[in-house]
Amino acid sequence: MKTKFALTITLFTLAACGGGGGSDNAATNTPPATNTPPTAVTTPATSPPPATTPPPKPVIGEALPSLASPQPGSTAAVGNGVEGIWSNASSFFLEIGFIDSQNNLSAININSSAVPKHLFGVISTTSSGWSLISGLETSNFLFSPTTSGGGTYTAKQTFAGSYMTASANPNNFSWTYDPANALSVNQSSVGGTWSKSGDSLVIGSDGTFTGTFLNCNVSGTLLLASPGTSKNLYQMILTAAAGNTNACQIPAGLRFTGNTGITFVPLIGNNGYIRSIPFLLKSDGNTGTLVGQLNKQ
Repeated sequence: MKTKFALTITLFTLAACGGGGGSDNAATNTPPATNTPPTAVTTPATSPPPATTPPPKPVIGEALPSLASPQPGSTAAVGNGVEGIWSNASSFFLEIGFIDSQNNLSAININSSAVPKHLFGVISTTSSGWSLISGLETSNFLFSPTTSGGGTYTAKQTFAGSYMTASANPNNFSWTYDPANALSVNQSSVGGTWSKSGDSLVIGSDGTFTGTFLNCNVSGTLLLASPGTSKNLYQMILTAAAGNTNACQIPAGLRFTGNTGITFVPLIGNNGYIRSIPFLLKSDGNTGTLVGQLNKQ
């Protein structure tokens, strides 16, 4: 849900008032003097009212977590520098990458173009570099194994590089460490209703959920990727129920899995954020993918 907020500021002008004066006529034995005109009293010029400073705009929604002061136990506070949520908001499509503590990588809209591409892979790392051990690109309903890939990273700052498939030129990307990594979470942090554009999931405090996605009744789990920690990374498992209508786009019983995390979406017209869950899931047997984003209600 997008919230708009308008703040009206009223300015008050202060006015100052001035005073008047009189005269004295004295009688003596000398010829009377001509009347002295009244002494004019000048009203001091008033200074213009001091400029008013608009009050600070109140935060509607939630403040963005701070990477400079990460919450205790968060990925930014205790992570290994590579794991976490990475993003590139300046590209044509928003790019989001997830890397868990086991070096599993998944990325939404990598190498953003007219046809978004998604990547699943496993990486190995050195102190400042990474290489793609294995990978699978999905684009326009096609699956292409990767042939190579690698690049550099600066712990908790940047992650960049490229990968190739047999039928394409190198796919280059450059990400920054997302502020969502500074958020400390637990299992119940994803509890509640998350929805957008007709899709909706109701998630329990234990991570189990039911709801609708792509016109299908679905169920599954959204569990911490590193149980027992406060790192903001979850593993999602989703399955469509049997008996859905023909409008359902997910084969009944087919299981989809992938990583996700709580991210922050700016609210239009103010300086706050709402929580969001973007996800990229791959089916067992690599026959299909699901991409979505749901906002906290």
